[in-house]
Amino acid sequence: MERGLVILSLSLLVIPTVLGAMDPVRGFCEHQDYTVDLGFYENDSAYYFCVFDDENKCDMNEFYRGNCGQEFKKEFQCREEGKIVFSQFEECCKGLKPYLPPDIIGQSSCQPFSKRFVGNLKYISLYWAVGIAILILIVFIIVRVIRKKK
Repeated sequence: MERGLVILSLSLLVIPTVLGAMDPVRGFCEHQDYTVDLGFYENDSAYYFCVFDDENKCDMNEFYRGNCGQEFKKEFQCREEGKIVFSQFEECCKGLKPYLPPDIIGQSSCQPFSKRFVGNLKYISLYWAVGIAILILIVFIIVRVIRKKK
């Protein structure tokens, strides 16, 4: 029973990690609005390919590397706030950077500095310690000023 629970727990931990971390090669094809399909080589090994608008096909990895289908390659627009970004071939719009909170498994999204900074505050205990120390210092100064007035 315990062994089954351990295996189930590990499975629930690993599956989101594998599914969440998207393959940039597949993203390269899909973010250009092409579909991905499954094909088979003569030795029955599987591969994925991009299907272009005119039904031409190209091995997904070869398209990503620039070895085929270059006439179908589209320019990427910058990614807006909150949109998923593949930093291998895309950029966030001005003022945004790719960000993935430490407790999240998956793909980065474009976020402004303020959201990245505030989002990280809860993960960095040093910020909390400094914040509390500053708060204590402010209270101490206020108490001291009040006592001097008396």
